[in-house]
Amino acid sequence: MPMMELRKPVVKHGESIHREANFKASPQRLYAALTDPKQFQKVVLLSDAVKKGMVKAPQPAQISALAGREFSLFGGYISGRQVELVPDVRIVQA
Repeated sequence: MPMMELRKPVVKHGESIHREANFKASPQRLYAALTDPKQFQKVVLLSDAVKKGMVKAPQPAQISALAGREFSLFGGYISGRQVELVPDVRIVQA
């Protein structure tokens, strides 16, 4: 099973941020964590944003596994839209 590793590059263009990352997780596990609200909420609760009190009472993640749908994470601090979803392969968000 292929594993992914985290890389650090972040590119900012005005109001947008472009980040490509590799994670030490299987593609199936990562895809599920990023498209299933219950699994993503578990990630949120383990995040530094919650641990450091930046997000005090995180609202449940609102995320969909359907392209074109909007998402809202970390109590609305991050929001966007699912642009392209290829199960276990690719997630493109705006």
